[in-house]
Parts: sequence; structure tokens; C-alpha cells
Amino acid sequence: MRSNRVRCPVSACPVLTVGILLLVLLDTGYGIRDTAFAADSIEEIRHRPVLHNGRVKPFDSFAREAVAALTGAARWKGEDPVKTVLAIASEPARWQEVPLLSVPFVPLREPLGLGPAATHISYSELISRKFMRLLPPIVRKQQEDEKLTMLENETMDLYDRFVLFTSLMKREFGFLPPEAEVASWRLKLEVSTNRIAPFVIARWFYLAAALLLFRGISAAGMGVLGAGFLIHAAGIGVRVVLGGRPPVSNFYETMLWLPFVAVGLGLLFERIYRANFFGLASSLLAGFTLLLADHVPLDSSISPVVAVLRSNLWLTIHVLTIVASYGALALGVVLAHLYGGLLLARGKGDPRLLLLETFLYRAVQVGVVLLAAGIMLGGVWANASWGRYWGWDPKETWALITLLWFLALLHGRFAGWLKGAAFPLGAIGGFFLLLMTYYGVRFYLVGLHSYAGGHAKPLPLLLVAYILAELGFMFLVIYWRRKPFA
Repeated sequence: MRSNRVRCPVSACPVLTVGILLLVLLDTGYGIRDTAFAADSIEEIRHRPVLHNGRVKPFDSFAREAVAALTGAARWKGEDPVKTVLAIASEPARWQEVPLLSVPFVPLREPLGLGPAATHISYSELISRKFMRLLPPIVRKQQEDEKLTMLENETMDLYDRFVLFTSLMKREFGFLPPEAEVASWRLKLEVSTNRIAPFVIARWFYLAAALLLFRGISAAGMGVLGAGFLIHAAGIGVRVVLGGRPPVSNFYETMLWLPFVAVGLGLLFERIYRANFFGLASSLLAGFTLLLADHVPLDSSISPVVAVLRSNLWLTIHVLTIVASYGALALGVVLAHLYGGLLLARGKGDPRLLLLETFLYRAVQVGVVLLAAGIMLGGVWANASWGRYWGWDPKETWALITLLWFLALLHGRFAGWLKGAAFPLGAIGGFFLLLMTYYGVRFYLVGLHSYAGGHAKPLPLLLVAYILAELGFMFLVIYWRRKPFA
């Protein structure tokens, strides 16, 4: 749950100032003017161990996280994040005038005197526009345990960026002393992983596989899909090694695990049915999910788990199972879209429709079994963590609603009540419930599961566009083809 104190993202521990190193940086001319960094010096600094947010990491990771938090992008104008952070420390006065701090929430731009199109503000502007006067009323509300408005939450997020930028100007990097015992192989592994970006590579493999399978090039498509799956697995494995825990402790990591499970199921079902539909659906789902993971404002850092999640046994069993169920159900929803698209393109007489409906049924069956198991295991974990099996927490409630919906769909299809497009459309409709369980509860409802997400965020335009497009697609399937439920 959210803290009632003013948040500071700079470090969970007292940071260390390394004056000697910074003097060397200044003497060698590091700055924004020419960014003429010596390659060997940059590489040495990139691998230096830093204590940040309760974890020892290479300076490369610290810099990447800092630039992403400040600007909302992986890089500032395409520059190496390490150079950007060192430049801020070298010439703070110059960088105070650079519009670096992201202001993504449009209603917050007006109190700051910015135009609606101004997405960033400089440190100097933030101070001159009396930003600090906005904070005392918010702090008082936090102290009185009052719920903050979305505008107030976004104001505090901007304050976090302000504090982070201040710490960089003050050169509070948290370098560990040379005598500190740190496994250099971990630092090298993390820096190499940052450079390789395995999930970006896996994403393009998945999208390429989807294109090949869509064009009917089955052997090559399945080979590319398998290669993407192996790269995806390697990336998750590295995060497990570096974090020392399962890779599902924050929302970003669940967006890595969900498509991984979907592709694994897709490959398994392809081994059984050899019809390419599972391969196509899983590659589409994984490719777009990984693409989305890199373009939504989520913290992708490898952070220590909060206290309630430190029972690795229950974290592994419960959370992995729940998110795996999301992957299986999402795979079924993509198959439902393939059914709807084929129905619109070819009509009810296409024999592949019955095959797709069967595949959808199988995917939903797996998803329902996993979701039911995850809910029951979650009850055991809740009893161990909070002393009760069920408390009608928003997450528990919406997970149960989602389970009952998909159970009703399975029963309706088995009993013959749902015919034609009714079952696929029901699965697509159930995805709205799944989104609420997976995304909405984390960010818009207050509950015991808020540790995994964050405070309420403005409804992303992409999500609004998806909902409208989805409703339009369902309307087309129902009304474009006569009697789609026959």
C-alpha cells in the first residue's frame, strides 16, 4: 500500500559520494559541450558497482534507470545514458536549463505554466514557476491518510523526478568503495544484458514468426518462433540470476512472463495439432506484449521485493500460476480474434472456423485450470501473509469474477448453448474482465495487492483506443455477417 510520506526514488539507503572519481571526471573534460569521453574510462565507469534502491548494480543500470525516470524515454536524444548522467554531474548549471523532466499528465502542465504540447520542463523552470507551492497541501493530505487525486499523484511523481535530478547534480551516485567485495561477473553480465536487450530481440523474432506463419511459411515460421522463445527464456533467466528471485515481482516482469507462457503453450499445442494457428496466435501475442512493455511507463529495473513478497515459495507458486493463467487466456483471446477475422473474410462456411473454435476451447480450458489453481494457492499464501484465506480484496474479487465468466463460457459451449461466434465473442468480452484483474486493480483500486503496481494513472490513450477498436470489431462480427451465432 502507498506510504503517507513524501516519496524519494533516489535510494533506499544512504548514498555514498565519491569525490575523487568526480574530480577525475571534471579534469578530463566530461561535459555536455562535446561529450568527448575516453572510451576506456567510460567502460570502466559503466561497470563500477553502485548501491541503489537496496541493490548493488553496475553504474550502467543506474544511469539507464535514472534517464528513463527523468525523461520517460530510454535515452535522451539518442545519447548513451551513462554519458548523460555524467554530463549532468559535470555541468549542473547548464543542465538546469535543459527541458529534461517529463510531464506526461496534460492537466499538470497548466499549473506549471506550460502549453498542452510541452511534454518536458527544465529544472530551472520548475523552480521559477513555484512548483514547490503545490506540495504542502499534498503532504498534509498524505499525513492525514486522505486519498490523493490523480493530479496530486502526478505532482508527486514530478517531485520524484525533481529529487532525482537534484541528486545527480549533487553527484550522489552511490558508488561502492574499491575494497567492497562485489562479484565482477554479475556486473559484466548485467551490462552485457543491457546492451544486448534480449527482450527486444525476442520481440522482433516473434513478429517475424507471425508474418511467416500468416503467409503460410510454416517450417521457417515455427523455427523463428522457437528461436525467439529461447532468447526470451535466456532474458528471463538472467533476471532471475541477477535478482535472486522469480521474475514476477512487478508489473513489468509479469509482462515478460505472460507472453513467455503463451508461447510455451503455443509450441506445445502445435506439437499436438500442427495447424499453425497456435503458433500464429502466440507469436502475435508475445510480439505485441513485449513491444507494449517497452513503451508504457513501467519500472523495468530489477528491484528487491517488498516484505510481503519475500516468501519465495508462495511467490513462485501463486504468482507464476496466476500470471500463467493470464497468458493462456490471452492466447485464447487472440485465437478468438483469428476466428472473428476469418468469419468476416470468408463467411460461416470456412471449415477452419470449427478448428479454431476447438483450439480456443482448449486454450480457455488451460487458462481456467491455472486461474482456479492460482486463486486457491493465493488463499494459502494470503493466510500465511495476512492471517486469512479470503478477504474480498479487489484483486481476489476480480480474479473470481474472471474465473466465473470463463467457466460459464466453457459450460455454455459444452452444453451447446453457445454456437457459432458466441463462444469466441464471449472470450473477447472476458478479456475486458481479465484486463481489469491484471491491470485495472493494480493501478485504480486500493487493496493489498497495490505493491505490484502503483497509484492511479491517467487512462492511457492506447487503452482507450483498444477498447473502442475491440467494441467495433465485436460489432462487425455480430452485424456484418448474418446469423453469426447459428
